[in-house]
Amino acid sequence: MVGVGLKDVLKAKEHLSAKFLGQEVHVLEVSRDVEGVVAVGVTTYSSGEVGLPPEYSDELVVFVGVVKEDVKVLKRLPASVGGVKVVAIPVGRPVVLSVLDKSESLLTRVSKVRPVLGGVSVGAVGVTAGTLGCVVYDASTGEPLILTNTHVGFPDWGECKIGLELEKKYGKLPVLQPGLYDIFMFGPVEDRIGVMCYENEKCGAVCETLQDYVLNKYLIGYACRHVRVYSPNESGQPGAGKGRNLVDAALVRPVSPDIVKPDILGIGVPGPAVPADAHVIGRPVIKSGRTTGVTCGVVSAIHVDVKVWESDTNYAIFVDQILIKSDTAPFARGGDSGSVVLLKERWPDGTYKTLGLLFAGSASKVDGKWIAMANTATNVEKLLNIRFGPPAKALKVPTETSIKSALRGVAVTVAGALATVWVTKTMK
Repeated sequence: MVGVGLKDVLKAKEHLSAKFLGQEVHVLEVSRDVEGVVAVGVTTYSSGEVGLPPEYSDELVVFVGVVKEDVKVLKRLPASVGGVKVVAIPVGRPVVLSVLDKSESLLTRVSKVRPVLGGVSVGAVGVTAGTLGCVVYDASTGEPLILTNTHVGFPDWGECKIGLELEKKYGKLPVLQPGLYDIFMFGPVEDRIGVMCYENEKCGAVCETLQDYVLNKYLIGYACRHVRVYSPNESGQPGAGKGRNLVDAALVRPVSPDIVKPDILGIGVPGPAVPADAHVIGRPVIKSGRTTGVTCGVVSAIHVDVKVWESDTNYAIFVDQILIKSDTAPFARGGDSGSVVLLKERWPDGTYKTLGLLFAGSASKVDGKWIAMANTATNVEKLLNIRFGPPAKALKVPTETSIKSALRGVAVTVAGALATVWVTKTMK
């Protein structure tokens, strides 16, 4: 690959990100309905083709993501910044993928599954439903935990009064599999009535009994920690900058280690994380989600700063994200939030390399492509203090007998060595 280096490209990207996604954003986008700039990132470029693997591309460039190609907006974009080429790419209006579409659901994934595994429906009480990403492991203790998005596993992005009330009632926030939306849409009649009781703010004794019934039947764990998502006028996540975010990620502590398994439905056990650096641009990726199942896409850009809407009026700015494109079918749809994104490359043990955590995307095709966004797996690991990969092998705890046996072996070895030295000196 020729052209400028990554350091210069990132410097140019930061300049444009500050201009289009910072305080000056309203110069180009006075409201969400204006076809303005919603993303800035790094991709590859060769003879007009964008997002190729590095070995097939001429240079790294900065891309500016626009809702759609609009002449007024394109005229305001510079051709280059500091010698770095700038290209415009339509990406639509990214939204969190927890708005559900019943017609796209796969029955197996929206049903009760035990033990639970990645790729199935999940949601905190008070949240509709999203996707259980996979089992991850606490970096300090090795404890198995369940990974999903903050907006799926914790009432943080929008209002979630019922969830907060239950958190007070039980001392912690219950997480169900499948999520409440899917229990209501696909579950037995009595379960649907129980879900309706969760929506009734004036619950009596009967409603509370039905709530407890649903809780006991579908509970898989409790939300244990998450990374808060900040709005543009707040402080921001650690390492992200003022009003900015790196991840939309949360953890659930299972009620029992036996209730989870490390597999992802349709894929297998995910492997350790890899950094989202230049070599992954143009590489194929795979994911397993609640709505669309197992799908494939291609990494189009990295180091992406992007505006993501949680509702018509509420959005957050995320930095250092991964942009994924697909052609014939959507890589992700509403309800796939929380899916783990894997490179279609394997580690020596046969597991796929973990690249990111899906959380947002376009609601429809943009310029003939489907768009999805993912946090980098390395940022998720850092901010949640977890690790991806197969479960570590159990360490064999030494017994008193084994310790004595080992010491005897050492003693015999030392004695033998001393005897050899003594014989050698005597023979001289």
